[in-house]
Amino acid sequence: MNPLARPALLRAADELGALKVDGWEVFLESGRELSLGAKEGQMETVEVSREAGLAVRVFTGRRVGSAFSYDLSAPGVSQAIDQARQLAELSQPDEAQEAEALLTPPPGELPELETVDGRLEGIDQRAKAQRALEMEAAGLAYDRRVVKVRRAGYAESREETWLLNSRGADLRRERTMCRIEIVLMARQGEESQMGYDFDFSPFFAELDFEASARRAAAQAVGLLGARKAKTGPCPVVLDNATAAEFLAVLAPAFLAESVQKGKSLLAGRLGQKVFSEKIRIIDDGLRARGAGSRPFDDEGTPQRATVLVDRGVVQGLLYDRLAGSREGRDSTGNGRRESPKSAPSGGVTNFFVQPGQGDLEELVAQVPSGLLITELMGLHTADPISGEFSLGACGHWIEAGRRAWPVAGAAVSGNMIDLLSRVVQVGRDLRFLGRVGSPSLLIDRLDVAG
Repeated sequence: MNPLARPALLRAADELGALKVDGWEVFLESGRELSLGAKEGQMETVEVSREAGLAVRVFTGRRVGSAFSYDLSAPGVSQAIDQARQLAELSQPDEAQEAEALLTPPPGELPELETVDGRLEGIDQRAKAQRALEMEAAGLAYDRRVVKVRRAGYAESREETWLLNSRGADLRRERTMCRIEIVLMARQGEESQMGYDFDFSPFFAELDFEASARRAAAQAVGLLGARKAKTGPCPVVLDNATAAEFLAVLAPAFLAESVQKGKSLLAGRLGQKVFSEKIRIIDDGLRARGAGSRPFDDEGTPQRATVLVDRGVVQGLLYDRLAGSREGRDSTGNGRRESPKSAPSGGVTNFFVQPGQGDLEELVAQVPSGLLITELMGLHTADPISGEFSLGACGHWIEAGRRAWPVAGAAVSGNMIDLLSRVVQVGRDLRFLGRVGSPSLLIDRLDVAG
């Protein structure tokens, strides 16, 4: 990793320790990324990037100052500390910003997690590129109607994080993450349809390049000959990927900070039955192989599993240290920094609906007439505060429990809470899109326009 990282961290701790302040924290993140892209049997792109950044927080009474630097030299570190100190003197006091409340003491034993692929750096780059090329070839070989692979990509990252503070915390964690994606096109006559799939794991050997290619190809080929959906309220099956996309819109509503600011549709609903009794939602920062799994969060709090919804009842929220201090609660290990540039705030770790019974086809078999949704468009327009949505959708029309014809250009509308209150069965096919995951879901009714 970056040879300047640890010396910069210790230099910052020494300088901060010499200041006459009530508390301080230094956070340093160093990472390397590799990205490979295959197209038409050749490697189209090879990109390598490295970045390291340091963030400082200084507390004086109930004031806080924050600054960051991507310059890890002695002058760069000193400048960031000086900026944080000055901002702390100029900032407005906040009764929830007391240093003792926001700085994590040294935790006891941290949980042990497998987050690093020790073999990754020993795998030749050409071998990784070859797997991307094989993924492209597998997509083209799936069906003669698959005519083009727009992108077959592989990426990996290795990240090292340190956190030191004035309460004696001295923490370090490391992780790797490998990712693949494929985008391809199928054509029949004048009609063309796109397919997309992905996979990720901390461990290179766990990636299934061929399976991703087959799923993407099956999606594109399966949509050829698409017709309109019937219009009106009907049962709907969300496959695991589209269900996870809906859940990602809902996730910020479980952040205590969102509730405190009146920006959550769950405000005032703690302890109430809001969703279907089939729904159990968990945020688990210790989940094996999870994209959000860490031994401690970005404030140094050990991560854990938190049950948020059980049998449809809202049981809890997710707290970082600031949101917790406002209510006299402990952090749930959900303090996150998007980068060293940003201050810690609330965020999910591995946020998911607990699996139930039945695979996707078993859920489809229960629908006399309705829609299976395999792709959503315009999800960024959904309102995370009101829960209202109106989205484009693709998939398959269902008749008598079987896929009758592919559907494109449909529209679905409703409310997020109403949608999840109408879940009548949860599948067992849990899949994550990054840090949010869901199995397939059977909804008893949703408004559909053809």
